[in-house]
Amino acid sequence: MIEIGIEENKNIEEVKFGGTLYQIDFSDDKQKEYAASFENIGKRFEAVAKEYDTLSANEKATGDQLAKKSIELIEVQRDGSIEFLDLIFGQGEGQKLYEKCGRSTEYLRDKVEELATAINLKREEERKQRFRDLKSKFVHHNKKNR
Repeated sequence: MIEIGIEENKNIEEVKFGGTLYQIDFSDDKQKEYAASFENIGKRFEAVAKEYDTLSANEKATGDQLAKKSIELIEVQRDGSIEFLDLIFGQGEGQKLYEKCGRSTEYLRDKVEELATAINLKREEERKQRFRDLKSKFVHHNKKNR
């Protein structure tokens, strides 16, 4: 007989980020929200980056205009990172983490990228380990019964 159990809350990933323990929900609905948010943030950044490129190609553009557009790029990136952290960790957490990052958009962005990479690697390794465990369990089990 094959018996397969189901563990509760396997969609929850615990993450210690900036010294605080968070629980991230990886249910299908939440993953759809994360993906949509990430795409929207990316599109906003791309739009401002395109505006900057267009402006910088214009010979009549002033240094002041370019500086304002450059600041807008930083603000879009900062606000997007904070918005994404609020979505996965809870309202207000993005701003707290931005403060912990010394109010540095670049550092916050690097930490968000590190978080995403670490979660992806961990979840992928867990999938591989479950497969190895299942293979071992059922292949070993079937060899015994022969």
